[in-house]
Amino acid sequence: MPENTEPAAAELHLEDAVLLATALSHHIAHRAGIRALILKGPLAAAQGLREQRQSQDVDVLVDPARFDDLLAAFAQYGWIPRPTPGFPLMLELHSRTLVHPGWNCDIDVHHYWPGFIGEAGTTFDHVWQRRQSLSAAGVEVDTTGRADTVLVLALHTLREAGYAAAESRKMRDYTALLARVRDDEALACAVLACAHDTGALQTARPFLLSLGFDVPEDAHPSEALRRWRLHAHARHRMTAWLLELRGASFTHRVHVIRRAVFPTADELRAIDPAIGRGARAVIAGWWRRLSRGVRSAPQAIHDLRAHYRSR
Repeated sequence: MPENTEPAAAELHLEDAVLLATALSHHIAHRAGIRALILKGPLAAAQGLREQRQSQDVDVLVDPARFDDLLAAFAQYGWIPRPTPGFPLMLELHSRTLVHPGWNCDIDVHHYWPGFIGEAGTTFDHVWQRRQSLSAAGVEVDTTGRADTVLVLALHTLREAGYAAAESRKMRDYTALLARVRDDEALACAVLACAHDTGALQTARPFLLSLGFDVPEDAHPSEALRRWRLHAHARHRMTAWLLELRGASFTHRVHVIRRAVFPTADELRAIDPAIGRGARAVIAGWWRRLSRGVRSAPQAIHDLRAHYRSR
């Protein structure tokens, strides 16, 4: 039977919880015979690719064919998916966040990494072949090789670069990562090769151009690449709702508008866990969301029009 993991982390500092959850994630996947890689976090710092700092959760990239199996394996240890509202997204839903009442960190399980737009199974095979083993909480865990970690970190920033403030920690980290890779020619060339076989040449293009590589822009992008570009530049979630409306039938449009304007209390809490249980808290959360939507609508319309003008 799976061990009871609740008491172990209940009183841990967040740093210790993340390290132990990293080791636990590897243990659960390995015990179930599932290929999985721990991403970013303290392991990226151990690879010398970012400064050591406190992570809030654990990211796991799993063989996409075994995604549901891994979720089931985590469930045996009390880790269950956080509810999601199922609202429209510009990028395909790429992960589920797992939570446990006895742990003060989350585990995000990804069946693909946003920006890796090659065929998911083939892409994972390439990344898995380049994996390396590092220690977390005294346990050897599988993680991405350094070049793939660079891509993961760069794409994590690039998918939101259009509206990330230049002075934000996200952009400071990106600039520091770029400087590290520029100083290591072999690593830079390895990053280019990894981008090629993960389908990330276009999504990582700004990073690769900054490294000095000549990567021509794809003038006939796939729908996945179009949506990536839209996501990278759209400033508001409202854009995804407008994208959903654009291709919908009249009947479906009515349904989309109703869900956008009048989400259920559970859907509101799924996107804003801080909303309390009382009716007053739900109404306040609904009003905040509606106000943001109204304010963001003009910019969302502009972003969507610009996206379709480029097609």
